[in-house]
Formats: sequence, C-alpha cells, structure tokens
Amino acid sequence: MGAAGTTPEPEAPTQSGLTFLGEVACRYQADEIGPEDLPMFAAEALATGLDTPAWAAELRIAALALTSSPPIGPGC
Repeated sequence: MGAAGTTPEPEAPTQSGLTFLGEVACRYQADEIGPEDLPMFAAEALATGLDTPAWAAELRIAALALTSSPPIGPGC
C-alpha cells in the first residue's frame, strides 16, 4: 500500500495490455495472425484498460505502423 498523499504508479494491467499489443503486432507482421482476428485482440486490449484517449492515439499509431510498407515495428 502506498504512502498517504502520493500518486500511485500506473496499474500493471495497463502495462501488460501494452505488451500484449506489441506481441500481437509482431505476430501480425509475421503473418501468424490474420486481419480477421484483430478485432478479438482489440477487445482484449480494451478489457485490460487500454481505452483512454491517450491509448486510442497509441493504437492509431500502431495501426499505421502495421499497415506501412515495409512494416514499422518495435523490432520483432
């Protein structure tokens, strides 16, 4: 439990959600995941708490990276 008056660190589920999206991006670029499966993974990311405006912007950037040619990625 944190000390009174301190700001808590971001919750672990948010970080794990971001890691999850990175893994999905790498698997998508490697043709291990088809485009028809992406909505399911997006729903899982939303369930982990990645539903704020800041995360929405990150998701748009990730989508652009995935659809660029050659793919821009986190170094899969």
